[in-house]
Amino acid sequence: MGDRKRLGEIFVEKGVVTVKTVERALPRAQAHKRRLGELMEDMGLVTGEELRDALAIQYKCKTANNLSKLEIAAELKQLISLEVAIENFLFPLKVEGKNLALAMADPTNTKVVENIAASNGLKIYPYIATKKDIHAAICKHYIGKEPNLTSEKTVLVVDDDNLIRNIYGDILKKNGYRVVVAVDGMDGYRQAISEKPHVIVTDKEM
Repeated sequence: MGDRKRLGEIFVEKGVVTVKTVERALPRAQAHKRRLGELMEDMGLVTGEELRDALAIQYKCKTANNLSKLEIAAELKQLISLEVAIENFLFPLKVEGKNLALAMADPTNTKVVENIAASNGLKIYPYIATKKDIHAAICKHYIGKEPNLTSEKTVLVVDDDNLIRNIYGDILKKNGYRVVVAVDGMDGYRQAISEKPHVIVTDKEM
């Protein structure tokens, strides 16, 4: 752990940002209790790919990309549930014997990875990928949909009553919103993951 380079140092060495940028971002990350790389990506100071590559150097891991284009075995999805995958930005790549190649956005998320390894009797080989790439792969392989890439203001309407869905949908569309509908809670959960709506409209029971 002692010989591991600091992420900011790697960004500077690679010419991604200046020392001054890191010095300004670091106190903000500490104040908000966020990881430096995540904050810098959200601020647009580094790209997801630049963060991925820097983390791979820092943690001496390989990188993975274009995950949604991979062919994966169906049993891989049984190792890591949709909920665990989306919450932790994890995506199973391949199992060979007792070895699992696992794409992750955050290599410090060791507790979840250790639980997966222990529960399945596997040794984990981590690969670093961008959140965007992992999200796209989860949408395709777990949900069977392409992720929404539009910048339109999107509202997800979740209701088991077709009339209610239509009423809300018509009102929202007339006001310029892109509307996505779901018929129950699970459908709504999957739509929320793939569509990334700005607002979700549903009733208390749903």
